[in-house]
Amino acid sequence: MAMNCGGIFDYAAKAEKLEELNQALEDPKVWEDPQRAQAMGKEKKSLEDVVLVLHQLAQQLNDTGELFELLRQLVQDQHHILERFLLLA
Repeated sequence: MAMNCGGIFDYAAKAEKLEELNQALEDPKVWEDPQRAQAMGKEKKSLEDVVLVLHQLAQQLNDTGELFELLRQLVQDQHHILERFLLLA
């Protein structure tokens, strides 16, 4: 599911930035500047929290859509059964 709401909810940009930070933090040279490494670590944690929540919301939205479709089909089937029953009555 594509997510692009801009700003705080820009899932793709935040996920990409998180991946960049993960790669950067694997570089031993980053740790030569503890303040920079700490700032990057804090940003990483913040992005992980946001990306996780947005991912969970996207999954729940997808699940809700699937449930809605199942319910729609059930109502349609029940309507069809009721029509056939009324024709027989």
